[in-house]
Amino acid sequence: MRPKIIPVFIPHLGCVNDCIYCDQKKITGIEHKISNKKIRETIDLYLSKIFSDHPNLPSRNIQIAFYGGNFTGLDISHQGSLLEISKSYVERGIIGSVRISTRPDFLDQKKLNFLKERYVETIEIGVQSLDDSVLAISGRNYSSLDVYDSFKLLRDNHFQIGVQIMLGLPGDTFERSKSTIKKIIDWKPDFVRLYPTLVIKGTPLEKLYRDGKYSPMDIDEVIRLCKIIVLNLEINNIPVIRLGLHPSVNFLDHIIDGPFHPSLKYLVKSEIDYDLMYLIFRKYKRKIYHRVVFYIPEGSLSEFRGFKRKNILRIKERYRVNNIDFVEKKEIKQGNLIANLDNKRIKMSQKDLTYQNDYHL
Repeated sequence: MRPKIIPVFIPHLGCVNDCIYCDQKKITGIEHKISNKKIRETIDLYLSKIFSDHPNLPSRNIQIAFYGGNFTGLDISHQGSLLEISKSYVERGIIGSVRISTRPDFLDQKKLNFLKERYVETIEIGVQSLDDSVLAISGRNYSSLDVYDSFKLLRDNHFQIGVQIMLGLPGDTFERSKSTIKKIIDWKPDFVRLYPTLVIKGTPLEKLYRDGKYSPMDIDEVIRLCKIIVLNLEINNIPVIRLGLHPSVNFLDHIIDGPFHPSLKYLVKSEIDYDLMYLIFRKYKRKIYHRVVFYIPEGSLSEFRGFKRKNILRIKERYRVNNIDFVEKKEIKQGNLIANLDNKRIKMSQKDLTYQNDYHL
Protein backbone atom coordinates (compact mmCIF):
# COMPACT_ATOMS: atom_id res chain seq x y z
CA MET A 1 0.00 0.00 0.00
CA ARG A 2 1.34 3.40 -0.96
CA PRO A 3 1.67 5.64 2.10
CA LYS A 4 -0.53 8.65 2.70
CA ILE A 5 1.76 11.63 2.16
CA ILE A 6 1.77 14.82 4.21
CA PRO A 7 3.60 17.28 1.93
CA VAL A 8 5.68 20.09 3.42
CA PHE A 9 7.04 22.42 0.73
CA ILE A 10 10.38 24.18 1.22
CA PRO A 11 10.78 25.81 -2.21
CA HIS A 12 14.36 26.52 -3.28
CA LEU A 13 15.75 25.92 0.22
CA GLY A 14 19.16 24.28 -0.07
CA CYS A 15 19.37 24.81 -3.83
CA VAL A 16 22.90 25.76 -4.87
CA ASN A 17 21.83 27.25 -8.19
CA ASP A 18 18.76 27.99 -10.25
CA CYS A 19 18.37 25.33 -12.90
CA ILE A 20 17.45 26.63 -16.32
CA TYR A 21 13.81 25.55 -16.08
CA CYS A 22 13.05 26.09 -12.41
CA ASP A 23 11.03 28.45 -10.25
CA GLN A 24 9.79 26.44 -7.28
CA LYS A 25 8.05 29.45 -5.74
CA LYS A 26 5.76 29.81 -8.74
CA ILE A 27 5.22 26.05 -9.01
CA THR A 28 4.28 25.57 -5.36
CA GLY A 29 2.67 28.97 -4.81
CA ILE A 30 4.84 29.49 -1.70
CA GLU A 31 6.80 32.71 -1.86
CA HIS A 32 8.27 32.82 1.64
CA LYS A 33 10.32 30.77 4.06
CA ILE A 34 7.98 28.44 5.91
CA SER A 35 8.09 28.61 9.73
CA ASN A 36 8.25 25.62 12.06
CA LYS A 37 4.87 26.68 13.46
CA LYS A 38 3.36 26.65 9.97
CA ILE A 39 4.86 23.21 9.30
CA ARG A 40 3.20 21.79 12.41
CA GLU A 41 -0.11 23.37 11.43
CA THR A 42 0.19 21.82 7.96
CA ILE A 43 0.94 18.38 9.36
CA ASP A 44 -1.93 18.54 11.85
CA LEU A 45 -4.35 19.66 9.15
CA TYR A 46 -3.40 16.74 6.89
CA LEU A 47 -3.54 14.27 9.78
CA SER A 48 -7.04 15.42 10.63
CA LYS A 49 -8.17 14.78 7.05
CA ILE A 50 -6.34 11.44 6.79
CA PHE A 51 -7.84 10.03 10.00
CA SER A 52 -11.27 11.40 9.10
CA ASP A 53 -11.17 9.42 5.84
CA HIS A 54 -9.23 6.42 7.20
CA PRO A 55 -9.82 6.19 10.98
CA ASN A 56 -8.04 2.83 11.33
CA LEU A 57 -5.05 3.58 9.12
CA PRO A 58 -1.83 2.29 10.74
CA SER A 59 0.77 4.99 11.41
CA ARG A 60 3.33 3.08 9.31
CA ASN A 61 1.24 4.02 6.26
CA ILE A 62 1.65 7.76 6.83
CA GLN A 63 4.72 9.74 5.77
CA ILE A 64 5.77 13.35 6.20
CA ALA A 65 7.52 14.50 3.00
CA PHE A 66 9.76 17.54 2.61
CA TYR A 67 9.44 18.64 -1.02
CA GLY A 68 10.53 21.45 -3.29
CA GLY A 69 14.10 22.16 -2.25
CA ASN A 70 17.43 20.37 -1.97
CA PHE A 71 16.99 19.02 1.54
CA THR A 72 20.53 17.74 2.07
CA GLY A 73 21.87 21.04 0.74
CA LEU A 74 20.48 22.80 3.79
CA ASP A 75 22.72 23.71 6.69
CA ILE A 76 22.86 20.69 9.03
CA SER A 77 21.21 22.66 11.82
CA HIS A 78 18.32 23.59 9.53
CA GLN A 79 17.90 19.95 8.47
CA GLY A 80 17.91 18.98 12.13
CA SER A 81 15.29 21.59 12.99
CA LEU A 82 12.93 20.35 10.31
CA LEU A 83 13.50 16.69 11.15
CA GLU A 84 12.94 17.32 14.85
CA ILE A 85 9.40 18.28 13.94
CA SER A 86 8.74 15.09 11.94
CA LYS A 87 10.64 13.03 14.52
CA SER A 88 8.23 14.08 17.25
CA TYR A 89 5.31 12.67 15.25
CA VAL A 90 7.13 9.39 14.59
CA GLU A 91 8.10 8.90 18.22
CA ARG A 92 4.51 9.54 19.33
CA GLY A 93 3.37 6.79 16.96
CA ILE A 94 1.33 9.14 14.76
CA ILE A 95 3.28 8.66 11.52
CA GLY A 96 5.59 5.94 10.32
CA SER A 97 8.51 7.65 8.59
CA VAL A 98 9.85 10.65 6.68
CA ARG A 99 10.56 11.32 3.02
CA ILE A 100 12.85 13.98 1.57
CA SER A 101 13.69 15.29 -1.89
CA THR A 102 17.25 16.20 -2.83
CA ARG A 103 19.95 16.28 -5.52
CA PRO A 104 22.11 13.26 -6.37
CA ASP A 105 25.33 15.22 -5.80
CA PHE A 106 24.42 16.17 -2.22
CA LEU A 107 24.50 12.72 -0.66
CA ASP A 108 27.27 11.02 1.28
CA GLN A 109 27.50 8.44 4.06
CA LYS A 110 27.60 11.00 6.86
CA LYS A 111 24.43 12.69 5.61
CA LEU A 112 22.64 9.39 5.21
CA ASN A 113 23.54 8.34 8.76
CA PHE A 114 22.13 11.66 10.00
CA LEU A 115 18.90 11.11 8.08
CA LYS A 116 18.47 7.49 9.18
CA GLU A 117 18.76 8.50 12.83
CA ARG A 118 15.79 10.84 12.25
CA TYR A 119 13.46 8.29 10.64
CA VAL A 120 14.01 9.22 6.99
CA GLU A 121 13.23 6.07 4.98
CA THR A 122 12.50 7.41 1.49
CA ILE A 123 14.72 9.70 -0.57
CA GLU A 124 13.65 11.12 -3.91
CA ILE A 125 16.48 12.30 -6.11
CA GLY A 126 15.98 14.86 -8.85
CA VAL A 127 17.80 13.06 -11.64
CA GLN A 128 16.03 14.85 -14.57
CA SER A 129 18.16 13.10 -17.23
CA LEU A 130 20.98 10.61 -17.58
CA ASP A 131 22.34 12.28 -20.71
CA ASP A 132 25.38 14.35 -19.75
CA SER A 133 24.86 16.94 -22.47
CA VAL A 134 21.24 17.54 -21.38
CA LEU A 135 22.34 17.84 -17.75
CA ALA A 136 25.02 20.39 -18.71
CA ILE A 137 22.66 22.57 -20.77
CA SER A 138 20.08 22.47 -17.98
CA GLY A 139 22.57 23.70 -15.39
CA ARG A 140 22.42 20.65 -13.16
CA ASN A 141 26.21 20.65 -12.52
CA TYR A 142 26.57 16.89 -12.08
CA SER A 143 27.05 13.91 -14.39
CA SER A 144 25.21 10.65 -14.96
CA LEU A 145 28.07 8.93 -13.10
CA ASP A 146 27.32 11.09 -10.05
CA VAL A 147 23.71 9.92 -10.24
CA TYR A 148 24.77 6.27 -10.40
CA ASP A 149 27.07 6.71 -7.39
CA SER A 150 24.30 8.31 -5.33
CA PHE A 151 21.86 5.59 -6.32
CA LYS A 152 24.26 2.86 -5.26
CA LEU A 153 24.91 4.64 -1.96
CA LEU A 154 21.18 4.87 -1.24
CA ARG A 155 20.61 1.23 -2.14
CA ASP A 156 23.54 0.09 0.03
CA ASN A 157 21.97 1.99 2.94
CA HIS A 158 18.54 0.42 2.36
CA PHE A 159 16.60 3.59 1.59
CA GLN A 160 13.50 3.49 -0.54
CA ILE A 161 14.49 5.39 -3.70
CA GLY A 162 12.35 7.64 -5.83
CA VAL A 163 13.57 9.15 -9.10
CA GLN A 164 12.33 12.35 -10.72
CA ILE A 165 12.79 12.60 -14.50
CA MET A 166 12.10 15.57 -16.77
CA LEU A 167 11.22 15.12 -20.43
CA GLY A 168 11.87 17.62 -23.20
CA LEU A 169 14.71 19.57 -21.57
CA PRO A 170 16.99 21.61 -23.87
CA GLY A 171 19.08 19.19 -25.91
CA ASP A 172 16.80 16.27 -25.12
CA THR A 173 15.30 13.98 -27.78
CA PHE A 174 12.98 10.96 -27.84
CA GLU A 175 15.97 8.65 -28.08
CA ARG A 176 17.86 10.33 -25.24
CA SER A 177 14.79 10.18 -23.01
CA LYS A 178 14.31 6.51 -23.81
CA SER A 179 17.98 5.84 -23.09
CA THR A 180 17.57 7.49 -19.68
CA ILE A 181 14.60 5.25 -18.91
CA LYS A 182 16.51 2.13 -19.99
CA LYS A 183 19.17 2.92 -17.38
CA ILE A 184 16.56 3.74 -14.74
CA ILE A 185 14.92 0.34 -15.31
CA ASP A 186 18.31 -1.35 -14.88
CA TRP A 187 18.82 0.49 -11.56
CA LYS A 188 15.35 -0.52 -10.28
CA PRO A 189 14.19 2.44 -8.19
CA ASP A 190 11.09 1.99 -6.03
CA PHE A 191 9.08 4.58 -7.96
CA VAL A 192 9.38 7.30 -10.59
CA ARG A 193 7.90 10.75 -11.18
CA LEU A 194 7.78 12.10 -14.74
CA TYR A 195 7.61 15.83 -15.47
CA PRO A 196 7.37 17.20 -19.02
CA THR A 197 9.33 20.46 -19.23
CA LEU A 198 7.32 23.68 -19.13
CA VAL A 199 8.52 27.19 -19.90
CA ILE A 200 7.96 29.17 -16.70
CA LYS A 201 7.93 32.95 -16.58
CA GLY A 202 11.15 34.48 -15.28
CA THR A 203 13.39 31.44 -15.80
CA PRO A 204 16.49 31.27 -18.03
CA LEU A 205 14.51 28.80 -20.15
CA GLU A 206 12.03 31.54 -20.95
CA LYS A 207 14.86 33.62 -22.45
CA LEU A 208 15.97 30.68 -24.61
CA TYR A 209 12.37 30.26 -25.70
CA ARG A 210 11.96 33.97 -26.50
CA ASP A 211 15.24 33.92 -28.46
CA GLY A 212 14.02 31.00 -30.56
CA LYS A 213 16.63 28.63 -29.12
CA TYR A 214 14.22 26.29 -27.37
CA SER A 215 10.91 24.74 -28.39
CA PRO A 216 8.94 22.72 -25.83
CA MET A 217 7.28 19.45 -26.73
CA ASP A 218 3.60 19.63 -27.60
CA ILE A 219 0.98 17.60 -25.75
CA ASP A 220 0.71 14.92 -28.45
CA GLU A 221 4.49 14.37 -28.45
CA VAL A 222 4.49 14.06 -24.67
CA ILE A 223 1.66 11.53 -24.68
CA ARG A 224 3.42 9.48 -27.37
CA LEU A 225 6.68 9.44 -25.39
CA CYS A 226 5.08 8.96 -21.98
CA LYS A 227 3.01 5.96 -23.02
CA ILE A 228 6.25 4.18 -24.03
CA ILE A 229 7.97 5.16 -20.79
CA VAL A 230 5.05 4.43 -18.46
CA LEU A 231 4.36 1.01 -19.96
CA ASN A 232 8.01 -0.08 -19.85
CA LEU A 233 8.44 1.10 -16.28
CA GLU A 234 5.27 -0.55 -15.04
CA ILE A 235 5.85 -3.94 -16.66
CA ASN A 236 9.20 -3.86 -14.83
CA ASN A 237 7.32 -3.25 -11.55
CA ILE A 238 8.44 0.36 -11.23
CA PRO A 239 5.31 2.45 -10.55
CA VAL A 240 4.94 5.94 -11.98
CA ILE A 241 3.42 7.78 -9.03
CA ARG A 242 3.19 11.17 -10.72
CA LEU A 243 2.97 12.27 -14.33
CA GLY A 244 3.01 16.03 -14.83
CA LEU A 245 2.98 18.83 -12.30
CA HIS A 246 0.26 19.25 -9.73
CA PRO A 247 0.31 23.04 -9.72
CA SER A 248 -0.72 25.69 -7.24
CA VAL A 249 -3.85 27.76 -7.84
CA ASN A 250 -2.02 30.58 -9.64
CA PHE A 251 0.50 28.38 -11.43
CA LEU A 252 -1.19 28.52 -14.84
CA ASP A 253 -0.60 32.28 -14.94
CA HIS A 254 3.16 31.62 -14.96
CA ILE A 255 3.28 29.06 -17.81
CA ILE A 256 4.60 30.65 -21.00
CA ASP A 257 4.42 27.48 -23.10
CA GLY A 258 4.71 23.74 -22.86
CA PRO A 259 2.67 20.54 -22.62
CA PHE A 260 0.69 21.16 -19.45
CA HIS A 261 -2.48 19.15 -18.86
CA PRO A 262 -4.14 18.63 -15.45
CA SER A 263 -4.97 14.99 -16.31
CA LEU A 264 -1.89 13.97 -18.25
CA LYS A 265 -1.57 10.56 -16.61
CA TYR A 266 -5.17 9.75 -17.49
CA LEU A 267 -4.57 10.68 -21.15
CA VAL A 268 -1.44 8.53 -21.30
CA LYS A 269 -3.10 5.52 -19.64
CA SER A 270 -6.07 5.88 -21.98
CA GLU A 271 -3.77 5.75 -25.02
CA ILE A 272 -2.12 2.59 -23.70
CA ASP A 273 -5.53 1.01 -23.19
CA TYR A 274 -6.58 1.96 -26.72
CA ASP A 275 -3.43 0.38 -28.15
CA LEU A 276 -4.16 -2.77 -26.16
CA MET A 277 -7.66 -3.00 -27.63
CA TYR A 278 -6.34 -2.20 -31.11
CA LEU A 279 -3.82 -5.05 -30.79
CA ILE A 280 -6.66 -7.48 -30.21
CA PHE A 281 -8.40 -6.38 -33.40
CA ARG A 282 -5.14 -6.76 -35.32
CA LYS A 283 -4.73 -10.27 -33.99
CA TYR A 284 -8.28 -11.40 -34.74
CA LYS A 285 -9.08 -10.09 -38.21
CA ARG A 286 -12.67 -9.83 -39.35
CA LYS A 287 -14.53 -7.36 -41.51
CA ILE A 288 -17.60 -6.99 -39.27
CA TYR A 289 -18.02 -7.44 -35.52
CA HIS A 290 -21.59 -7.75 -34.23
CA ARG A 291 -20.76 -7.58 -30.53
CA VAL A 292 -17.49 -6.91 -28.74
CA VAL A 293 -17.15 -7.20 -24.94
CA PHE A 294 -13.98 -6.06 -23.18
CA TYR A 295 -13.42 -7.47 -19.68
CA ILE A 296 -11.22 -4.93 -17.92
CA PRO A 297 -9.66 -4.34 -14.46
CA GLU A 298 -11.93 -2.83 -11.85
CA GLY A 299 -11.80 0.96 -11.80
CA SER A 300 -10.41 1.33 -15.33
CA LEU A 301 -13.61 2.00 -17.29
CA SER A 302 -12.98 5.70 -17.85
CA GLU A 303 -9.47 5.08 -19.21
CA PHE A 304 -10.65 2.38 -21.62
CA ARG A 305 -13.50 4.49 -22.93
CA GLY A 306 -11.20 7.49 -23.36
CA PHE A 307 -11.85 11.19 -22.89
CA LYS A 308 -15.33 11.95 -24.25
CA ARG A 309 -15.51 8.27 -25.37
CA LYS A 310 -12.64 8.89 -27.78
CA ASN A 311 -11.42 5.29 -27.74
CA ILE A 312 -14.85 3.88 -28.54
CA LEU A 313 -15.29 6.29 -31.42
CA ARG A 314 -11.86 5.45 -32.83
CA ILE A 315 -12.55 1.72 -32.72
CA LYS A 316 -15.89 2.14 -34.44
CA GLU A 317 -14.32 4.32 -37.13
CA ARG A 318 -11.47 1.88 -37.72
CA TYR A 319 -13.53 -1.33 -37.61
CA ARG A 320 -17.13 -2.17 -38.36
CA VAL A 321 -18.31 -2.80 -34.81
CA ASN A 322 -22.02 -2.71 -34.09
CA ASN A 323 -21.85 -2.88 -30.31
CA ILE A 324 -19.05 -2.41 -27.73
CA ASP A 325 -19.46 -3.18 -24.02
CA PHE A 326 -17.08 -3.01 -21.09
CA VAL A 327 -17.31 -5.21 -17.99
CA GLU A 328 -15.11 -4.47 -14.97
CA LYS A 329 -13.86 -7.52 -13.07
CA LYS A 330 -11.90 -7.68 -9.82
CA GLU A 331 -10.02 -10.79 -10.88
CA ILE A 332 -8.45 -9.09 -13.92
CA LYS A 333 -5.14 -7.52 -12.93
CA GLN A 334 -4.10 -4.05 -13.98
CA GLY A 335 -2.48 -4.13 -17.41
CA ASN A 336 -4.52 -7.13 -18.58
CA LEU A 337 -7.50 -7.31 -20.90
CA ILE A 338 -9.85 -10.09 -22.05
CA ALA A 339 -11.97 -9.59 -25.13
CA ASN A 340 -14.93 -11.51 -26.45
CA LEU A 341 -15.29 -10.80 -30.18
CA ASP A 342 -18.44 -12.52 -31.44
CA ASN A 343 -17.76 -15.34 -28.94
CA LYS A 344 -14.06 -15.53 -29.82
CA ARG A 345 -12.15 -15.06 -26.54
CA ILE A 346 -8.73 -13.35 -26.60
CA LYS A 347 -6.49 -12.38 -23.70
CA MET A 348 -3.90 -9.60 -23.94
CA SER A 349 -1.52 -7.87 -21.54
CA GLN A 350 0.56 -4.72 -21.63
CA LYS A 351 3.65 -6.88 -22.06
CA ASP A 352 2.32 -7.82 -25.50
CA LEU A 353 2.56 -4.16 -26.47
CA THR A 354 6.31 -4.10 -25.82
CA TYR A 355 6.79 -6.36 -28.84
CA GLN A 356 5.32 -3.64 -31.04
CA ASN A 357 7.76 -1.15 -32.58
CA ASP A 358 5.83 1.81 -31.13
CA TYR A 359 6.74 0.68 -27.59
CA HIS A 360 10.40 -0.23 -27.98
CA LEU A 361 12.81 1.59 -25.69
